[in-house]
Amino acid sequence: MDIIIGVLGGERDHAREIVDAVIDAEQNYLFTNDTDYKENRSSIVPVPEAEEEPKQQFDPNGRPLPPRPA
Repeated sequence: MDIIIGVLGGERDHAREIVDAVIDAEQNYLFTNDTDYKENRSSIVPVPEAEEEPKQQFDPNGRPLPPRPA
C-alpha cells in the first residue's frame, strides 16, 4: 500500500507541474485582431520588410495591365 501511495503521489506532483505550466501559458497568451501588431510586433527578432517591385501583369491578349495602386 505504501508503494502505491508513493507512486500515485509522484504522478500527482508531476501532473500538478504540467497543469501549472498550462495555466501559466494561458495567462500569458495575448489575443488580438490588430493586424498591424501581428505583422510588425509578433516576431522576436524584427525582420526588415523587403521592397519588392510589383510584377508586370498581362491581360489575356498579352497587353500589359496598368499597375495597381498601393
